[in-house]
Amino acid sequence: MPYKNPEDFREWKKRNPETREARAAQNRRSYLRNAGWTLETFTAASVSQAGLCAICGLTTDPKNPLVGHGGLMPDHRHVVPPAPRALLCSRCNTAIGLLRENPEICRAAAEYLEAWSGV
Repeated sequence: MPYKNPEDFREWKKRNPETREARAAQNRRSYLRNAGWTLETFTAASVSQAGLCAICGLTTDPKNPLVGHGGLMPDHRHVVPPAPRALLCSRCNTAIGLLRENPEICRAAAEYLEAWSGV
């Protein structure tokens, strides 16, 4: 449904709220499934984590959620099939990805920060 005029798309969204919401729900389910999650496991994790990131214990801006409760993202092991881990805020999720999901690199980064924290 490519629209050359953004106003045409805005009008379509106003005329088709149920279609738009159904597509958004399908996109969320697809995103979760590709990460090895279901809506049920996502909801259970959100409840068990009290809506907080499993690493930093915070949540992102609830006015700008990415996927679920307060913007927490479903983290997963990058294996086939993907294996769910926990819900993370976007910063922690990005950080572990940038650290190659390697615990040794994460520990080295923590030691580095501790060594320089008193400077």
